[in-house]
Amino acid sequence: MNDRRVLLGVIVALAFGLRLAGLGDRLSADEGYSWLVASAGSWDVFLDRMAAYENTPPLFYALLAALPSDDEAWLRLPSLIAGTACVPVVYSIARPLLGTRAALLGALALAVAPYAVSFSNYSRGFMLATLGCMLALWGVARIAAAAPAPGRWWALCLAGGVVAVWSEYYATGFLVVLALVLLWVMGRARALLAAAPIATLLPWAGQMARGLDAVDETKAAPTYPLDPADALVPLVFGEHGSAAASAGRWLQLLLVAAVIGASAWALRRRSELAFRLLAGTACGVLLVHLLAAVLGPDVFAQRYLT
Repeated sequence: MNDRRVLLGVIVALAFGLRLAGLGDRLSADEGYSWLVASAGSWDVFLDRMAAYENTPPLFYALLAALPSDDEAWLRLPSLIAGTACVPVVYSIARPLLGTRAALLGALALAVAPYAVSFSNYSRGFMLATLGCMLALWGVARIAAAAPAPGRWWALCLAGGVVAVWSEYYATGFLVVLALVLLWVMGRARALLAAAPIATLLPWAGQMARGLDAVDETKAAPTYPLDPADALVPLVFGEHGSAAASAGRWLQLLLVAAVIGASAWALRRRSELAFRLLAGTACGVLLVHLLAAVLGPDVFAQRYLT
């Protein structure tokens, strides 16, 4: 037991160190908008700037508003903390399902994953939303396994879901898929409660409408529909890592599908519960994203999912 905890501690320390490296770098253009909203100074100005310049919920900017805004490191601190915290959460999800070795490998993979590292010193809400989604998945995994004290795991699932949907709108799709996967595993209607945090956005609906009204005024309009390769390949290879030619992007998509298929096959051989929870959630989220790429709106564009 002590060995695995030491190894996990080393992995978390590695994750923190890698993410700390770029904390004081100059802000990018998008991070400048985070500063602009967070430095509003009043609630009315905060809402006006959110509507004019952002396609995301307010939680991340509210956290920034409570911190000093005159240094890049402070503006990236919530992302750093959330991104590092995701590593032990992934371990906690995987260990009961797949064992200690697989859980440590999963934590290590996330610790050094280029996207996870870069977005953890990036002043946007991506990693905060990711942490919320991972907490919700952890709760669902323990509920599905009939772990003791189910109330505690439901609380974790719902709290994580609230953090996720108030950080990035794309988390609503994740929670819908998560609830359906839990229904598949449990066969009980109460499983759909995993999507309940989405309802907490209802008081924010008017502000969402204001934000959409600003498209073509202070925001560029997205292009729909996207073909599957254009919608899904950037999730893995990044917006700048996709092949220039359409045929190349389709080959990349086939590679992604092959890796997902092989992973699902390996999961099913190891554990039916792990297969349903992990493969079901992964495939479901990709399907929801593909539909969003066809239908819109821009809050579900792939740059909010990478």
